[in-house]
Amino acid sequence: MTAVVGAFLMLLICHGVETYCDVRLNGSHCNGALGGTVVLRLMNSTTGINRFKWIKNNTVLVINRNGIVLKEISDRSSFTLDNGTLIINKLRRTDEGQYTLIFHNSEGRHMNSIFHSLTIQAPVSSVMLVSECLSKGEMSVSCFSKEGDSPLYSWTLDGYNLTKAQLLSGNKETNSITLKQGVSGRLVCTVRNHINSDFKVEKIASCSFINCTLLNGTHLSQWVREADTIQCIELPTTTIGAEKTEQEMYANVRIMDQRRRQMTPKAENEVEYTLVKFTGQPRQTADQKSDNHVYAQVRVAK
Repeated sequence: MTAVVGAFLMLLICHGVETYCDVRLNGSHCNGALGGTVVLRLMNSTTGINRFKWIKNNTVLVINRNGIVLKEISDRSSFTLDNGTLIINKLRRTDEGQYTLIFHNSEGRHMNSIFHSLTIQAPVSSVMLVSECLSKGEMSVSCFSKEGDSPLYSWTLDGYNLTKAQLLSGNKETNSITLKQGVSGRLVCTVRNHINSDFKVEKIASCSFINCTLLNGTHLSQWVREADTIQCIELPTTTIGAEKTEQEMYANVRIMDQRRRQMTPKAENEVEYTLVKFTGQPRQTADQKSDNHVYAQVRVAK
């Protein structure tokens, strides 16, 4: 028996996914969405057909006594005599299986049998991408679908299929790939099954190596994604008098002339500490006032 895949049409409707399948050809395979609707074209019409039965696992579901749909599916299905179409709503896992359509003549003799199958799958939805940098600057990317039976995956970068020059490991038909160091662009993962398809787009940048101290004091030395926000600090050193490198703090100490101030005799000496804000510029003394300076004065009297 030659298997012929029936015509298949997907329609997104408000209460789920509706699929269509023509089972008039022997060996047709049909797909239905879990919770959705399937429209089965069993025959052209019932005109001239004296009797027929639609059977699953020896259970008769439809019989041509005025197009009666028996109780197993009667509360969620309907049969149209004029065009021989059966509609089943709220599809369940138990609807999956092998079906037989049997025709009889007016004398009740068997005329013909048509076999077909029905597969029930949950539609694909909510695709997401997860990426991370590896120890040598490569990027691992995984693709997931929140729902969906028997998912199939495909990848593109900037609108083209991934090549061996871009892939370190994995292939473009699996849900996880590893991109070589320096690869960047518009990455798209598409997930599909026999019911529908969905995709996720992410603009990826190559990994960069950083070596710094985080705000919480943790030292970080590794490859990270350029899209990641990482706040690093460089701790300044405090020196007195001597010039150091950039990012250092400078402090100058001056002994104040008592004669320049009207003080009580008991105040023999006063020391003023002038704190100059540490910046990326060369050292400046307290006499060279600038908008970038912050001054603090502490006086100690004896």
